[in-house]
Amino acid sequence: MAPPAAGGRIRVLPEELAIQIAAGEVIERPASVVKELLENALDAGARRVVIEIEDGGLRSIRVSDDGEGMGVADAALAFTRHATSKIRNAADLTRIATFGFRGEALPSIAAVAAVELVTRERGAASGVAVRTDAGAVVEVRAAGAPEGTTVTVRDLFAPVPARRKFLKSVATELGHVVELVTRESLAAPGVHFRLLHQGRELAAYPPVAGIAERARQILGRERVRDGRVLGEERLGIAVRGFLLSAQLSFASGRYLYTYVNGRAVRDRALTHAIVEGYSSLVPRGRWPGAIVLLEVPPGDVDVNVHPAKHEVRFRLAHVVHDSVVTAVRRALQSMGAPPPGDAGSVAEALQRYASRLDATRPLALVHPAPRVRGADAAVAATADGPVSQTAATVEGGSAERFGGSDVGAGRGFAQLRFVGQVFRGYIVCEGGDRLVLVDQHAAHERVAFERLRAEYQAGAIERQALLLPVAVDLDPGRAETVRDAQARLASLGFDVEPFGETTFLVRAVPAILGDDDPGLLLEDLADGLATHGSHLSAAESVEAVLGRIACHSVVRVGRALTADEIAALLAALDALTYGSNCPHGRPVSIEFTRGQIERMFGR
Repeated sequence: MAPPAAGGRIRVLPEELAIQIAAGEVIERPASVVKELLENALDAGARRVVIEIEDGGLRSIRVSDDGEGMGVADAALAFTRHATSKIRNAADLTRIATFGFRGEALPSIAAVAAVELVTRERGAASGVAVRTDAGAVVEVRAAGAPEGTTVTVRDLFAPVPARRKFLKSVATELGHVVELVTRESLAAPGVHFRLLHQGRELAAYPPVAGIAERARQILGRERVRDGRVLGEERLGIAVRGFLLSAQLSFASGRYLYTYVNGRAVRDRALTHAIVEGYSSLVPRGRWPGAIVLLEVPPGDVDVNVHPAKHEVRFRLAHVVHDSVVTAVRRALQSMGAPPPGDAGSVAEALQRYASRLDATRPLALVHPAPRVRGADAAVAATADGPVSQTAATVEGGSAERFGGSDVGAGRGFAQLRFVGQVFRGYIVCEGGDRLVLVDQHAAHERVAFERLRAEYQAGAIERQALLLPVAVDLDPGRAETVRDAQARLASLGFDVEPFGETTFLVRAVPAILGDDDPGLLLEDLADGLATHGSHLSAAESVEAVLGRIACHSVVRVGRALTADEIAALLAALDALTYGSNCPHGRPVSIEFTRGQIERMFGR
């Protein structure tokens, strides 16, 4: 191996480049800047914080607070790497009680944008302004200013244009900022937060007495109506917050907010503990809603894990997990929910979920299946009685009606003999030497999805106008998502128009929905568009939305079906080219052979 060239191959990076590399770990997008400046404001004891952004934060970000402010010497030194007022020595790392402590926020922001800081210390006669360029302080001057601090960040990532190319649309970046402000506001109910975009106020959260009032401000009165304040202390660990009703569930974990000592974190063990606390009370594939603020001794949690401080490490992780599970379960039981693990809790929880819809609405089959006898009758049938738990007799005939030569080749669902419906969610059939269990919700969902996809590909999803428009209130982030997606929603059968900043009027919906609540669907769609829209292709995004529409349009687990409805559903499955799984990937049916069953009994 040849010796290295004179002077060696290893060199110390220029300071400017080293700062930009470090900044890349802290500042990922505009929301990262807002997070660092918000946390600095809260550390400074601010009781009022105003966030003003333009073009989703790409053009400018301004965060103003009424905190303790800084003097001239501190203001200039604040842009030096690792300059901090939060810690003094290594021992302080084991008892961190502030959001910031590394002294990296302002230097990192200044490395990737033009920054101006204007601040006035409490009690001081005047303030000071500091301006930076390319990470270096270029001006320090006296300035008139109110007590507190205002930081203005312009042209984010202009010094590193390659980073700018990886950012998403203005609407997406704005959504991240709104979500960030929402999370910070929930953990600090005594602070007044305002968020403005292009001069338009997106969110205003005046100070309130506690977490329940803040949850009502942000999540809405309807969503928190049957919720319960969470408060329990065990082994020195305090679990506080607010739980949404177990009867509410969501398509993603978007309404799970977790904090450790006031810091918003993403911790899988903590999320798992909350979900386990709800246990069987929330349907599989859905998520509960909860705001959980964990308070632990600073020495028992390590926040020095990730540069962005999103992650933490607990010294007694199992104790933290068990404390959260116990606290959540006790709070839910105080709402009247059955204890998790109760034999009837699964079916009862699913029935409560289904009760939010019209439980008496007949099952309307939505895939054209002209070869199937009785399909039209099933559409018009009324659900005035549950199916018998023995083989049904319909239209004066026997269960043989479930077969017949006019049924398509398909998978032969309609050729099965119907035995009964169990747990108000599963259809039991037999045919030849096999026993088949059909998930009624997954089956109907697949049928509905295929009809919607065919209509969309044909150029127009059939829609129905509502007799009276339905007003739907969304949180600011989801409101911006829906505002940005109005054209796409129109192509999917919706007529939605803004009615104020965060309220929308739904005037028409896809005809397949029937009497389903359009407000619930729009909330779910907004959640899906915000969660998946940034990383799915256009085709995948459309299919994801169609799947959500189909899910809302069909019969739920917990609903007793008539024999006509079951007959038509099985026949409609046979009319599909593909019907093995619902749009979300769950199986439509599970099959057992006679041999498998006999082996279970040792025959």
